[in-house]
Amino acid sequence: MKKYEEFKLEDFLKDDFFMSWLKEGSTEKTHFWNNWIERNPEKVGTIQRAIEIFQSIDYEHSPQPEENRYHEILENILKSDKESKKDRITSITDFILSKDFIRYAAVFIIFVGISLIYYKNTPLDINEQPQVAHWPILTKEVSKGKKLALSLSDGSKIKLNAESKLIFPEKFTGNNREVFLKGEAYFEIAKNPEKPFVINSGDLVITVLGTSFNVNSYEGNNNVQVAVSSGKVAVRLNEKQWKDNTTFLTKNQVLTFDKKTNSIKSEIKDVTDLIAWKDKTLIFEDATLEIIKKKLERWYDVEIEIKVEEEKQRKFNGRYTNPTLKQVLEGICYSSKLKYTIEGKKVLIIENPQKNE
Repeated sequence: MKKYEEFKLEDFLKDDFFMSWLKEGSTEKTHFWNNWIERNPEKVGTIQRAIEIFQSIDYEHSPQPEENRYHEILENILKSDKESKKDRITSITDFILSKDFIRYAAVFIIFVGISLIYYKNTPLDINEQPQVAHWPILTKEVSKGKKLALSLSDGSKIKLNAESKLIFPEKFTGNNREVFLKGEAYFEIAKNPEKPFVINSGDLVITVLGTSFNVNSYEGNNNVQVAVSSGKVAVRLNEKQWKDNTTFLTKNQVLTFDKKTNSIKSEIKDVTDLIAWKDKTLIFEDATLEIIKKKLERWYDVEIEIKVEEEKQRKFNGRYTNPTLKQVLEGICYSSKLKYTIEGKKVLIIENPQKNE
Protein backbone atom coordinates (compact mmCIF):
# COMPACT_ATOMS: atom_id res chain seq x y z
CA MET A 1 0.00 0.00 0.00
CA LYS A 2 1.48 3.34 -1.03
CA LYS A 3 2.07 5.87 1.72
CA TYR A 4 0.79 8.97 -0.07
CA GLU A 5 1.21 11.07 3.04
CA GLU A 6 4.98 10.73 2.52
CA PHE A 7 4.83 11.76 -1.17
CA LYS A 8 6.51 14.89 -2.45
CA LEU A 9 5.37 16.87 -5.49
CA GLU A 10 7.39 14.83 -7.95
CA ASP A 11 6.11 11.60 -6.43
CA PHE A 12 2.49 12.54 -7.11
CA LEU A 13 3.28 13.57 -10.69
CA LYS A 14 4.99 10.23 -11.33
CA ASP A 15 2.27 8.16 -9.67
CA ASP A 16 0.08 6.32 -12.19
CA PHE A 17 -2.96 6.18 -9.91
CA PHE A 18 -2.88 9.91 -9.11
CA MET A 19 -2.32 10.94 -12.74
CA SER A 20 -5.01 8.62 -14.04
CA TRP A 21 -7.46 10.25 -11.64
CA LEU A 22 -6.61 13.70 -13.05
CA LYS A 23 -7.08 12.45 -16.60
CA GLU A 24 -10.16 10.26 -16.11
CA GLY A 25 -11.95 11.66 -13.07
CA SER A 26 -13.70 8.36 -12.30
CA THR A 27 -16.16 8.21 -9.39
CA GLU A 28 -14.12 5.63 -7.48
CA LYS A 29 -10.85 7.56 -7.74
CA THR A 30 -12.57 10.85 -6.96
CA HIS A 31 -14.03 9.34 -3.81
CA PHE A 32 -10.60 8.01 -2.79
CA TRP A 33 -8.79 11.33 -3.21
CA ASN A 34 -11.65 13.29 -1.63
CA ASN A 35 -11.35 11.22 1.53
CA TRP A 36 -7.54 11.15 1.45
CA ILE A 37 -7.14 14.93 1.32
CA GLU A 38 -9.75 15.40 4.03
CA ARG A 39 -7.56 13.19 6.23
CA ASN A 40 -4.32 14.92 5.13
CA PRO A 41 -5.08 18.67 4.84
CA GLU A 42 -1.39 19.53 5.16
CA LYS A 43 -0.91 18.12 1.62
CA VAL A 44 -3.33 20.58 -0.03
CA GLY A 45 -0.52 22.84 -1.29
CA THR A 46 1.35 19.94 -2.84
CA ILE A 47 -1.78 18.56 -4.54
CA GLN A 48 -2.73 22.00 -5.80
CA ARG A 49 0.75 22.46 -7.29
CA ALA A 50 0.53 19.06 -9.00
CA ILE A 51 -2.83 20.06 -10.48
CA GLU A 52 -1.34 23.32 -11.78
CA ILE A 53 1.30 21.37 -13.66
CA PHE A 54 -1.34 18.98 -14.97
CA GLN A 55 -3.49 21.92 -16.10
CA SER A 56 -0.61 23.38 -18.09
CA ILE A 57 -0.66 20.32 -20.34
CA ASP A 58 -3.35 19.87 -22.99
CA TYR A 59 -3.82 16.10 -22.74
CA GLU A 60 -6.59 15.92 -25.27
CA HIS A 61 -5.07 17.79 -28.17
CA SER A 62 -1.38 17.12 -27.62
CA PRO A 63 0.34 13.81 -28.35
CA GLN A 64 1.30 11.82 -25.26
CA PRO A 65 5.08 11.86 -24.74
CA GLU A 66 6.99 8.69 -24.20
CA GLU A 67 7.60 7.85 -20.56
CA ASN A 68 11.27 8.77 -20.57
CA ARG A 69 10.52 12.06 -22.35
CA TYR A 70 7.72 12.79 -19.86
CA HIS A 71 10.04 12.34 -16.88
CA GLU A 72 12.73 14.46 -18.54
CA ILE A 73 10.32 17.37 -18.97
CA LEU A 74 8.92 16.82 -15.50
CA GLU A 75 12.38 17.07 -13.97
CA ASN A 76 12.91 20.37 -15.81
CA ILE A 77 9.63 21.72 -14.43
CA LEU A 78 10.50 20.71 -10.89
CA LYS A 79 14.01 22.13 -11.17
CA SER A 80 12.66 25.43 -12.48
CA ASP A 81 10.03 25.46 -9.75
CA LYS A 82 12.61 25.07 -6.98
CA GLU A 83 14.85 27.78 -8.41
CA SER A 84 12.16 30.40 -8.97
CA LYS A 85 10.05 29.56 -5.88
CA LYS A 86 7.06 31.01 -7.69
CA ASP A 87 3.45 29.80 -7.57
CA ARG A 88 3.03 29.78 -11.35
CA ILE A 89 4.69 27.31 -13.72
CA THR A 90 6.43 28.32 -16.92
CA SER A 91 5.15 27.63 -20.38
CA ILE A 92 5.67 24.04 -21.55
CA THR A 93 5.85 24.59 -25.28
CA ASP A 94 6.85 20.99 -25.92
CA PHE A 95 3.34 19.92 -25.02
CA ILE A 96 1.23 22.65 -26.67
CA LEU A 97 1.03 22.58 -30.45
CA SER A 98 -1.78 25.01 -31.28
CA LYS A 99 -4.25 27.63 -30.04
CA ASP A 100 -6.94 24.99 -29.82
CA PHE A 101 -9.35 24.55 -26.97
CA ILE A 102 -8.55 22.93 -23.63
CA ARG A 103 -10.93 20.37 -22.21
CA TYR A 104 -10.37 18.31 -19.15
CA ALA A 105 -11.77 15.10 -17.84
CA ALA A 106 -14.34 15.54 -15.12
CA VAL A 107 -11.96 15.93 -12.21
CA PHE A 108 -14.10 16.52 -9.13
CA ILE A 109 -13.29 19.44 -6.85
CA ILE A 110 -12.05 17.42 -3.89
CA PHE A 111 -10.98 20.23 -1.68
CA VAL A 112 -11.58 23.91 -1.27
CA GLY A 113 -8.61 25.64 -2.81
CA ILE A 114 -8.00 22.89 -5.39
CA SER A 115 -10.06 24.50 -8.11
CA LEU A 116 -10.08 22.48 -11.32
CA ILE A 117 -11.56 24.61 -14.08
CA TYR A 118 -13.48 22.98 -16.94
CA TYR A 119 -12.40 24.59 -20.20
CA LYS A 120 -15.09 23.74 -22.74
CA ASN A 121 -14.73 25.41 -26.15
CA THR A 122 -12.88 28.36 -24.62
CA PRO A 123 -10.37 29.93 -27.01
CA LEU A 124 -6.87 30.40 -25.62
CA ASP A 125 -4.71 33.41 -26.22
CA ILE A 126 -1.33 32.31 -27.60
CA ASN A 127 0.52 33.77 -24.62
CA GLU A 128 -1.98 32.68 -22.00
CA GLN A 129 -1.78 29.60 -19.83
CA PRO A 130 -4.63 28.18 -17.77
CA GLN A 131 -4.35 29.28 -14.16
CA VAL A 132 -5.72 28.16 -10.80
CA ALA A 133 -7.04 30.63 -8.25
CA HIS A 134 -4.95 30.80 -5.09
CA TRP A 135 -6.14 31.46 -1.59
CA PRO A 136 -4.92 30.30 1.82
CA ILE A 137 -6.53 27.20 3.31
CA LEU A 138 -7.25 27.54 7.02
CA THR A 139 -7.74 24.81 9.61
CA LYS A 140 -9.38 25.43 12.96
CA GLU A 141 -9.13 22.54 15.39
CA VAL A 142 -10.65 22.44 18.87
CA SER A 143 -9.21 20.15 21.53
CA LYS A 144 -11.16 18.33 24.23
CA GLY A 145 -12.57 20.57 26.93
CA LYS A 146 -12.91 23.61 24.66
CA LYS A 147 -15.24 25.24 22.14
CA LEU A 148 -14.58 27.84 19.45
CA ALA A 149 -16.67 30.49 17.72
CA LEU A 150 -15.52 31.86 14.37
CA SER A 151 -16.76 33.94 11.45
CA LEU A 152 -16.08 33.18 7.78
CA SER A 153 -15.36 35.62 4.97
CA ASP A 154 -18.98 35.48 3.73
CA GLY A 155 -20.39 36.50 7.12
CA SER A 156 -21.38 32.97 8.18
CA LYS A 157 -20.89 32.15 11.85
CA ILE A 158 -19.82 28.75 13.16
CA LYS A 159 -19.39 27.32 16.63
CA LEU A 160 -17.14 24.27 16.89
CA ASN A 161 -17.65 21.76 19.66
CA ALA A 162 -14.83 20.01 21.50
CA GLU A 163 -12.60 17.61 19.54
CA SER A 164 -13.73 19.05 16.19
CA LYS A 165 -12.00 20.39 13.10
CA LEU A 166 -13.10 22.75 10.32
CA ILE A 167 -11.14 23.25 7.08
CA PHE A 168 -12.09 26.23 4.89
CA PRO A 169 -10.61 28.87 2.53
CA GLU A 170 -9.71 32.30 3.82
CA LYS A 171 -11.95 33.68 1.10
CA PHE A 172 -14.69 31.92 -0.87
CA THR A 173 -14.42 32.07 -4.67
CA GLY A 174 -16.09 30.12 -7.43
CA ASN A 175 -19.69 28.95 -7.56
CA ASN A 176 -20.07 27.70 -4.00
CA ARG A 177 -18.81 28.03 -0.44
CA GLU A 178 -17.31 24.72 0.62
CA VAL A 179 -15.91 23.56 3.97
CA PHE A 180 -14.89 20.25 5.56
CA LEU A 181 -16.00 19.22 9.05
CA LYS A 182 -14.88 16.54 11.48
CA GLY A 183 -16.74 16.40 14.77
CA GLU A 184 -19.64 18.70 15.67
CA ALA A 185 -20.49 22.27 14.72
CA TYR A 186 -23.41 24.67 14.71
CA PHE A 187 -23.73 26.75 11.54
CA GLU A 188 -25.44 30.09 10.95
CA ILE A 189 -25.03 30.54 7.21
CA ALA A 190 -25.18 33.96 5.56
CA LYS A 191 -27.69 33.99 2.72
CA ASN A 192 -26.37 34.00 -0.83
CA PRO A 193 -28.74 32.39 -3.39
CA GLU A 194 -26.01 32.41 -6.05
CA LYS A 195 -23.44 30.57 -3.91
CA PRO A 196 -24.66 27.52 -1.99
CA PHE A 197 -22.81 26.65 1.22
CA VAL A 198 -21.53 23.05 1.18
CA ILE A 199 -20.39 21.10 4.24
CA ASN A 200 -18.50 17.84 3.66
CA SER A 201 -18.75 15.82 6.87
CA GLY A 202 -17.32 12.47 5.81
CA ASP A 203 -20.36 10.33 5.08
CA LEU A 204 -22.73 13.21 4.28
CA VAL A 205 -22.73 16.33 2.13
CA ILE A 206 -24.98 19.16 3.33
CA THR A 207 -25.95 22.00 0.99
CA VAL A 208 -27.68 25.23 2.07
CA LEU A 209 -28.29 28.76 0.84
CA GLY A 210 -28.82 30.44 4.20
CA THR A 211 -29.98 28.76 7.40
CA SER A 212 -28.95 27.57 10.87
CA PHE A 213 -28.38 23.94 11.75
CA ASN A 214 -26.21 21.48 13.67
CA VAL A 215 -24.00 18.71 12.27
CA ASN A 216 -22.73 15.91 14.52
CA SER A 217 -20.25 13.68 12.70
CA TYR A 218 -17.73 12.44 15.26
CA GLU A 219 -15.69 9.56 13.89
CA GLY A 220 -16.31 7.30 16.88
CA ASN A 221 -20.10 7.58 16.68
CA ASN A 222 -22.29 5.04 14.89
CA ASN A 223 -24.52 7.82 13.52
CA VAL A 224 -24.14 11.14 11.71
CA GLN A 225 -26.85 13.64 12.58
CA VAL A 226 -28.11 16.86 10.98
CA ALA A 227 -30.60 18.99 12.95
CA VAL A 228 -32.17 22.11 11.40
CA SER A 229 -33.23 25.05 13.58
CA SER A 230 -34.18 27.41 10.73
CA GLY A 231 -34.30 27.52 6.93
CA LYS A 232 -33.84 24.54 4.62
CA VAL A 233 -30.94 22.19 3.90
CA ALA A 234 -30.27 19.41 1.40
CA VAL A 235 -28.42 16.30 2.56
CA ARG A 236 -27.03 13.44 0.47
CA LEU A 237 -24.58 10.60 0.92
CA ASN A 238 -21.05 11.59 0.02
CA GLU A 239 -20.62 8.90 -2.65
CA LYS A 240 -23.97 9.61 -4.29
CA GLN A 241 -24.32 12.33 -6.90
CA TRP A 242 -27.92 12.21 -8.04
CA LYS A 243 -30.85 14.34 -6.94
CA ASP A 244 -33.05 11.37 -6.07
CA ASN A 245 -30.64 10.54 -3.24
CA THR A 246 -31.09 13.95 -1.64
CA THR A 247 -33.16 14.51 1.49
CA PHE A 248 -34.50 18.00 2.20
CA LEU A 249 -34.91 19.18 5.79
CA THR A 250 -36.67 22.22 7.22
CA LYS A 251 -37.05 23.70 10.70
CA ASN A 252 -37.25 21.11 13.52
CA GLN A 253 -36.38 18.20 11.27
CA VAL A 254 -33.57 15.81 12.12
CA LEU A 255 -31.77 13.43 9.75
CA THR A 256 -29.81 10.48 11.13
CA PHE A 257 -27.44 8.42 8.99
CA ASP A 258 -26.58 4.96 10.35
CA LYS A 259 -23.00 4.14 9.36
CA LYS A 260 -23.42 0.41 9.95
CA THR A 261 -26.56 -0.12 7.86
CA ASN A 262 -25.99 2.78 5.42
CA SER A 263 -29.57 3.85 6.10
CA ILE A 264 -31.09 7.31 6.54
CA LYS A 265 -33.97 8.27 8.81
CA SER A 266 -35.58 11.70 9.09
CA GLU A 267 -38.05 12.85 11.73
CA ILE A 268 -39.80 15.93 13.05
CA LYS A 269 -38.36 16.83 16.44
CA ASP A 270 -37.68 19.84 18.63
CA VAL A 271 -33.97 20.41 18.06
CA THR A 272 -33.46 22.66 21.09
CA ASP A 273 -31.70 19.95 23.11
CA LEU A 274 -29.55 18.87 20.16
CA ILE A 275 -28.02 22.33 19.81
CA ALA A 276 -27.92 23.21 23.52
CA TRP A 277 -24.17 22.47 23.69
CA LYS A 278 -23.41 25.73 21.89
CA ASP A 279 -24.86 27.59 24.88
CA LYS A 280 -22.81 25.50 27.34
CA THR A 281 -25.75 23.31 28.29
CA LEU A 282 -25.06 19.60 28.75
CA ILE A 283 -28.05 17.28 28.26
CA PHE A 284 -28.48 13.54 28.73
CA GLU A 285 -31.59 11.74 27.51
CA ASP A 286 -31.84 8.02 28.24
CA ALA A 287 -28.03 7.99 28.13
CA THR A 288 -26.02 4.89 29.03
CA LEU A 289 -22.83 5.16 31.07
CA GLU A 290 -20.83 4.58 27.87
CA ILE A 291 -22.52 7.52 26.14
CA ILE A 292 -22.01 9.68 29.22
CA LYS A 293 -18.35 8.64 29.34
CA LYS A 294 -17.68 9.74 25.75
CA LYS A 295 -19.50 13.02 26.20
CA LEU A 296 -17.77 13.96 29.45
CA GLU A 297 -14.34 13.00 28.13
CA ARG A 298 -14.83 15.32 25.20
CA TRP A 299 -16.47 18.10 27.24
CA TYR A 300 -13.91 18.21 30.06
CA ASP A 301 -10.78 16.67 28.48
CA VAL A 302 -10.54 13.81 30.97
CA GLU A 303 -10.18 10.03 30.87
CA ILE A 304 -13.01 8.08 32.49
CA GLU A 305 -12.87 4.46 33.59
CA ILE A 306 -16.13 2.70 34.50
CA LYS A 307 -16.05 -0.33 36.78
CA VAL A 308 -19.73 -1.19 37.07
CA GLU A 309 -21.32 -4.51 36.16
CA GLU A 310 -23.39 -4.15 33.01
CA GLU A 311 -26.59 -5.46 34.60
CA LYS A 312 -26.32 -2.79 37.30
CA GLN A 313 -26.00 0.07 34.87
CA ARG A 314 -29.03 2.22 34.15
CA LYS A 315 -29.92 5.00 31.74
CA PHE A 316 -29.67 8.55 32.88
CA ASN A 317 -31.50 11.84 32.19
CA GLY A 318 -30.20 15.24 33.19
CA ARG A 319 -29.69 18.87 32.18
CA TYR A 320 -26.77 21.04 33.32
CA THR A 321 -26.03 24.65 32.38
CA ASN A 322 -22.33 25.50 32.32
CA PRO A 323 -21.60 22.80 34.90
CA THR A 324 -18.36 21.69 36.50
CA LEU A 325 -17.27 18.08 36.12
CA LYS A 326 -17.97 17.44 39.80
CA GLN A 327 -21.53 18.75 39.48
CA VAL A 328 -22.28 16.35 36.65
CA LEU A 329 -20.66 13.36 38.36
CA GLU A 330 -22.52 14.08 41.60
CA GLY A 331 -25.84 14.05 39.76
CA ILE A 332 -25.09 10.85 37.86
CA CYS A 333 -23.70 8.94 40.83
CA TYR A 334 -26.41 10.02 43.29
CA SER A 335 -29.25 8.82 41.08
CA SER A 336 -27.44 5.66 39.93
CA LYS A 337 -26.05 4.49 43.31
CA LEU A 338 -22.48 4.93 42.15
CA LYS A 339 -19.46 6.84 43.39
CA TYR A 340 -16.52 8.50 41.70
CA THR A 341 -12.96 9.65 42.28
CA ILE A 342 -10.97 12.30 40.41
CA GLU A 343 -7.18 12.30 40.23
CA GLY A 344 -5.88 14.94 37.86
CA LYS A 345 -7.45 14.14 34.50
CA LYS A 346 -8.43 10.60 35.42
CA VAL A 347 -11.92 9.76 36.64
CA LEU A 348 -13.02 6.43 38.10
CA ILE A 349 -16.71 5.49 38.44
CA ILE A 350 -17.53 2.44 40.54
CA GLU A 351 -20.42 0.91 42.43
CA ASN A 352 -21.26 2.34 45.82
CA PRO A 353 -21.91 -0.56 48.22
CA GLN A 354 -23.35 1.74 50.87
CA LYS A 355 -26.07 2.92 48.49
CA ASN A 356 -27.14 -0.68 47.88
CA GLU A 357 -27.60 -1.52 51.55
